[in-house]
Amino acid sequence: MRVEIPRSWLVLSGIPLLVVASISTALSPAQAWSIWGAQMEVGTVASIFIFVLVIALASLVPRAYIKICSIALASILIATLGLGWFVSKDKVEIRPSLTATMVVTAPLYLESLPHALVGEGPHLFDMVWQRYRPIEVNSVPWWDASFFYGYSTLTTFAATIGVLGILTVLLAFTPAVMLGYRAVRARSFSIAEILCIGMAVVVFGFLCFTIVSPWMWYVGAAALGLGARLAGESSYTLRRWWLALGLLMVTGVFAGGGWIFVRQTQASSTHTQGVAAFEAQAFEGSQTLVTAAKLWEVSEYDRDASRAILQAAFTTYQTQGDESALKFQITNAIQYADRAVGVNPSEYASHISRASLFIALASVNYPQADFEATSSLAKAEKLSPLRPEVSYLRGVLARQQGDTSAARNFAKAALQLKSDYTQAEDLLKALQ
Repeated sequence: MRVEIPRSWLVLSGIPLLVVASISTALSPAQAWSIWGAQMEVGTVASIFIFVLVIALASLVPRAYIKICSIALASILIATLGLGWFVSKDKVEIRPSLTATMVVTAPLYLESLPHALVGEGPHLFDMVWQRYRPIEVNSVPWWDASFFYGYSTLTTFAATIGVLGILTVLLAFTPAVMLGYRAVRARSFSIAEILCIGMAVVVFGFLCFTIVSPWMWYVGAAALGLGARLAGESSYTLRRWWLALGLLMVTGVFAGGGWIFVRQTQASSTHTQGVAAFEAQAFEGSQTLVTAAKLWEVSEYDRDASRAILQAAFTTYQTQGDESALKFQITNAIQYADRAVGVNPSEYASHISRASLFIALASVNYPQADFEATSSLAKAEKLSPLRPEVSYLRGVLARQQGDTSAARNFAKAALQLKSDYTQAEDLLKALQ
């Protein structure tokens, strides 16, 4: 048996977007292809793949059921928006403004033609932000924040998948435009047409002005597929086993996504408990943070585990004086610091955290600590040259080495980047 599939979705669906995202992933910098980078980039491409499949499956709905499906889909969209508002109404969202997003995207386009066409790579906006963030950001309260998204999903795509990516996003919404055009020419709008066009407009508006969750993407994809079905006259035929394969693939992706969600939630909960215990100076806090890092390998968890292990090691040594245990824990802390960098080599905070670790070890004459700290600071500076932490930590290291003049110059350099940087001010006062 065969089922019909409208020609319009084959031409105007999200397939071009999937192609551009895949090319952008293939051309992304080698350092992004760490464990973290591979997970996030491939995950983004997989989300777009589901977007395409949902358009395809929705476009197979028989015309007799489109009205019912569109009403159900509109109800889901309204419920989603209502739930999202209820959950986030008391939360303060911090994200770059439209101007700030454009400021960091413009030099990326000027860097090279491939960057302008296909961007930095899916889910790599943080690399663009850290590399091109303006110095004025150092004067705002959230100056040290890392952003994985820009002002909105569409402006984020401008940096991550480039001009071609933006054009293919617009192309994916063409079925809704075609449906509206045909309805205007016919001077007649059915309920299903109004709902499909309305849902496409709402989702596109969210793409332009906020960060859209994957769920909203899929609701929009279903609306586009129904719209393509309504707008399509001629059609191809598709064997039912292809449909079954598509459903199986979607089910598998959602099952994998469910497992990932549960694992991430467990790790996040454990990490939150560990941070609370660690800040309360409870010894078990370090063990909990290590457990969180083992549950889900992200750089933030590894950094916190490294810091907690080192602090617990020094505290235990002061009370017990066991040098072998201290060396073992120091080695363990270094391993987690190295793992944080390995998970995401492009993350500025991981290099700063590793440098801080070795500066602390340099104070107790740990072998090669000065060299390792200097190396990590150089890598951090390359990733984000206008942040003040590098100059400040170089000042701390110079002071430990007895070079007061260099330490003072580094502290002043940090204050030039951020005039109210408290740590640099305290260091400069201590050197006077």
